Amino acid sequence: MIATPDIWKSRNKTFCTFLQDRLIVPIESAIHLLDIDQILYLSADSNYCKVVLKEGPDIFCAKTLKYFEHHLMHRGFLRIHSSYMVNLKYVTAICRTSGFQVCVKNDVKLPVSRRYKNLLFDICLKG
Repeated sequence: MIATPDIWKSRNKTFCTFLQDRLIVPIESAIHLLDIDQILYLSADSNYCKVVLKEGPDIFCAKTLKYFEHHLMHRGFLRIHSSYMVNLKYVTAICRTSGFQVCVKNDVKLPVSRRYKNLLFDICLKG
């Protein structure tokens, strides 16, 4: 049986729907398809990123935070520092100790830089 263009369009649409709520994270030995709702935050170190998940081990990959910012900026994530991007769904508080920090559900405090502070407050106060 030869696949018709309509079948390919249908399969492509199903695949795009499947990927809509996922983030593709390539690592050395695999390509992870992560559910976006499972990502707490991302942490950068030079040209590498650590993806911290709600459950399961952290994932390290050779992509920059800017790469992930491009893919996640309209999906509830916000860059809060040159080295951090957070899923706003899991932010529990904004603390002011020595500067500002974002408290995430798993009791982690992430720094908020002066550059991103106003954007964070604008988004949080509009919500």
